[in-house]
Amino acid sequence: MYSTALNLNRGFKTLLFFLFVTFLFLGGAQAKSWSVKTQNPDVYKIVQDSLKKLKTNDSNEIKQKVMVALRKERYLTSRIDIHLTDKTVYVTDEQKYLVLFNGNTSISDTKIKEAFNLSELNSTSYSIQEDLRGLILRLYAEMGFNKTEVTYEKKYFQQDRLIRLTYDIKEGTYSKLGKITILGSYSRPQKYYVQFIKNRSSALIKKGGFSSKDFENGINNLVTDLKNQGYLEASVSGVKVSEDPIKPNVLNLSFELHEGVPVRIYSINFIGNKDIDSEWLEVLLGLKQNDVINFYKFEEGLQTIIDYYISTGYLKAELNPEKKNLVQIDYEQRLASIDIEIQEGPKIIVGDIQIKGNEKTSDFLIQKSLGFEVGDVLTASKLQTARQRLGLLSLFSRADIQFIKQADRPGHLVSIDVDERKPGLVQVGFGVNNQRELTVKAYTGVLYRNLWGTGRAINSRLELQSSFRESDFIEYRSFVSFFEPFLFGSNFSGRLTVDSSKNIFNIEDTATRKQTTIFSSSGFDFVVENQVNSHIKATWTVLGFDYIKFYHIKHAGSGFSDDVREQIGSFGPAVDIDYRNNPVLPTKGFFSRLEGEFAPSLLGTRVESNAASSKNSFVRMQASYTRYDDLNEHLVWVNTVRGGYLRNLSRDTDFFPQSRAFFLGGANTIRGFDPSKQYERIPSNYDLQGQIIGGYQGGGLLTIPTDSYYYLFKTEMRIPLYKQLWGSIFYDGGAVLIDGVNFNDAYRDAAGVGVRVNTPVGALSVDLGFKLDRKKYLGESPARLHISIGTF
Repeated sequence: MYSTALNLNRGFKTLLFFLFVTFLFLGGAQAKSWSVKTQNPDVYKIVQDSLKKLKTNDSNEIKQKVMVALRKERYLTSRIDIHLTDKTVYVTDEQKYLVLFNGNTSISDTKIKEAFNLSELNSTSYSIQEDLRGLILRLYAEMGFNKTEVTYEKKYFQQDRLIRLTYDIKEGTYSKLGKITILGSYSRPQKYYVQFIKNRSSALIKKGGFSSKDFENGINNLVTDLKNQGYLEASVSGVKVSEDPIKPNVLNLSFELHEGVPVRIYSINFIGNKDIDSEWLEVLLGLKQNDVINFYKFEEGLQTIIDYYISTGYLKAELNPEKKNLVQIDYEQRLASIDIEIQEGPKIIVGDIQIKGNEKTSDFLIQKSLGFEVGDVLTASKLQTARQRLGLLSLFSRADIQFIKQADRPGHLVSIDVDERKPGLVQVGFGVNNQRELTVKAYTGVLYRNLWGTGRAINSRLELQSSFRESDFIEYRSFVSFFEPFLFGSNFSGRLTVDSSKNIFNIEDTATRKQTTIFSSSGFDFVVENQVNSHIKATWTVLGFDYIKFYHIKHAGSGFSDDVREQIGSFGPAVDIDYRNNPVLPTKGFFSRLEGEFAPSLLGTRVESNAASSKNSFVRMQASYTRYDDLNEHLVWVNTVRGGYLRNLSRDTDFFPQSRAFFLGGANTIRGFDPSKQYERIPSNYDLQGQIIGGYQGGGLLTIPTDSYYYLFKTEMRIPLYKQLWGSIFYDGGAVLIDGVNFNDAYRDAAGVGVRVNTPVGALSVDLGFKLDRKKYLGESPARLHISIGTF
């Protein structure tokens, strides 16, 4: 027993020794942490926090980071010394500043402090009070207060290590810009120069205020502009500011302007051009002999020349390769000589095409996407188009295009080097909305984008959803589509889609029964597409066919009955124009869509119920435009205009497919309305009395004898609240009209508030819309909450 205990004891000591050595080794291997030398514990904590996760050894970057952190906490004069050798930060001048203002009524405390720009403040404890005083005076001068007086009081609180600076501000009167009188010699009407100064000084001057610094800036801009227009000796002198005798706060100004004699072009010479003649280059330059030398036009002309060279295949063309002065001026004679040296370089002709990096993708697909062939002249626009087309294939994470001169063969070798993405993709997601009661959605899909290396793609997707109110009924949508990138060898692509869906259209509750209307659809579409560029996509539905059923599940009773069946065969175009900077939460740009549909009876278009049946023909068109304007960094204004028109072309029936009729209400049209309720859909069943035969919403036959159209306007102001969280206020309004039908209050509108935020599962959108013209007698609710989580 003793021997065993001794062995265990030795083993335990050995383990402790091993752990101790390991700790020393690992501790010694770790990088030495930063130390902070300061007399102020608050400063110590601020500096230590700013040094956490530091990934740089540059002393200037370290100093800047620490200074910003201290300035943010109002240690305005602290000095930082960085010792990289022992990783120590020394801080001196550690007092905190409290800055207060009295007497300021025209400019808020917050705006004054923003003007200080504390992150770049470089004051000492001796100069801080005067530096801040100067910043206050400058801010007031920039705002049009030219007689502001600022005094200050400084008090030190030793126990709190705090210095309080209290500034007393006597704002004085706001100075207005009065009459501007221009003396001297000049060539244009005086109002030209006056207007120029007002437009090119500052926003303050432009709206009628006055600041001497801004006015001086406008005069300097005027002189610079005149010199660029060829008046090289233009000058301004004798600037005088005088108070108006009647209104002392109005300041009149006068100065002398001397333009001088303009400099004219004596000669224009092009040097080094071989393939493009000088006469044509002079036309592109936009200047000729004896013109006044205008440097604005000269710069534009030079750019036009180089653009022309590049557009005609001279991709390596260069102007003024020696960086010499292109314009020589004889000031005594007032003449200018222009000598433009051109290095044309070779004309880039495609001699051969080499493709690298494509293990799965065929050479044919890449070559077809390029848009140029061997023997073509390679221009900048063709290069840009080729890069865009390769990107739009979505097959490559990288696609580089280079051209190299071939020594043994004519033309250039164009080298295409790509990195392929994985062609297969599995998608899953979920979401929640309350478009029709609270509904949970989920989807899964499989996409393969490069079948047999040809760029052909097959995409399948299944979406399921269930509302809490009808939890025993699972709604679904499924589709399978096949994509052909180059239809019959052309630059058009083709897409064939087969889809099927079943959804709840409406839930009707009465005192005696509950009835759910089901919307069932199946069909196919064959669409030809052309991705014109990264912003514009054009499509043409060559043939689309939908088979639609509206039927009821009768909870009080047994079974169900088919009520309405629609068959629609159609074709038509659509164009999407997308210039948004972000497809999820855009802040700038616009999105527009135009679409048309023609459904003749020849393609099987018909509407029928158990009691009636008729063939149909119709045409249907829609257009929408949404614009996003960032008014400033804190405000985005979103405006949407939509409209549509349809015409019943049938000669012997007024029946019309409800699935193609226009209705409004809901999160995507007029918020505040619930389109699943027959009395809140726009137009409601009450509005359509006499137009629906059969009695049930969705279950009757809708009649539109001739025309129907709608218009919709939505405006929304979005304000950033925190990071990716945006708040909004909105107004939506619109109407649906049918010829021959007299609607009572056809225009419906709502206003409300909402929030938008990006989440890991997609965008979260919450909108609360209040009806502005609520119809209580129909049972309309005062408001509607729209919630959507997830992207589908």
